[in-house]
Amino acid sequence: MTQKDVVANQAAYRSSSASISEEFLVDGRTQTYTLVHMNLELSSLTQRQREALSFIREQVAEAGRPPTVREICGRFQYRSPRAGKLLLDALERKGY
Repeated sequence: MTQKDVVANQAAYRSSSASISEEFLVDGRTQTYTLVHMNLELSSLTQRQREALSFIREQVAEAGRPPTVREICGRFQYRSPRAGKLLLDALERKGY
C-alpha cells in the first residue's frame, strides 16, 4: 500500500474515526504516538489478524512502541520474518 493509498483510506474513514495521542518516555525522550481508531468491522479480520492486532495494541500500551516483525514472528511461532510481514501487510490493506 502506498502513502497515497493510506491517505485515501484515512480520508474515506475520517468521518467515522477518532484519534488518540499518547506520550511515552522512550530512552529518556518523550515520544508522541497518534493512534487512529477507524470504526471498521473487526469481523472483516481473520482470527489470526485479530490476535495480531490485539498483540500490537498490547505492546504499544506496555512498551510504548509497536512490536518488531521478529517479535510478531516469535509470538505467532512463524519461522520466517516474511510470514510476519505478510500478516502486517494484510492488516494494512484492511485499514489497520
